[in-house]
Amino acid sequence: MQGNLISIYEKLYSKFGPQKWWPSTLEGELIPSYHGQEPNNKMRFEVAVGAILTQNTTWTNVIKAIANLNRSRLMSPENIFLADRDSLCNEIRSSGYYNQKYKKLISLSEWWKENFTDIKIGSRDSSYLETIRNSLLSINGIGPETADSILLYAFDMPSFVIDTYTKRVLARHYGIDSNIKYDSLHSMFMKELPNETILFKEYHALFVALGKHLCRKSVCLENCPLK
Repeated sequence: MQGNLISIYEKLYSKFGPQKWWPSTLEGELIPSYHGQEPNNKMRFEVAVGAILTQNTTWTNVIKAIANLNRSRLMSPENIFLADRDSLCNEIRSSGYYNQKYKKLISLSEWWKENFTDIKIGSRDSSYLETIRNSLLSINGIGPETADSILLYAFDMPSFVIDTYTKRVLARHYGIDSNIKYDSLHSMFMKELPNETILFKEYHALFVALGKHLCRKSVCLENCPLK
């Protein structure tokens, strides 16, 4: 893959253009009330919540759950942590696996209350980023993809997000082992790309656009830019 990652990015950007996910969501659909606003702490927490809720479900279902949490005034680490279990589960029911995700949101909220005020938003220091990443990985229910999503989209730190689309595209077109471990592929992107948060955000979003629309699970369409 040496030297190919920038070339892939350029081809995808030429095909799809800027995706402009932030400060919207982890699946690119803007939350109307946030459009054009500078990110604040509530928005950052909402992105982190979305990173958990989107596990094993579609973003359409997550949008409903996020709307419910906002409407019920539960979208804060303090309110989620103190919420009645049944009430919180009911609000996030649309995202699926709500009993498991309830526990994950409680753990995230506890971590957020203890750590967020000390987070250096936008830091590009690799050792500091690794420290925060490891701290996130210690939270119940947060794996590498979720941790990197929070780092990149909630904390504006350059930690590349590897998802199913990324693996599929690289396996299909560039011979990457489809069973490659997450951290191995993550390290490849971190080493070969410039340490730029905006680049990482756009690149990940472009992989999602490609995987959804052209380089699908069962077929790669003729107008795929990587053919």
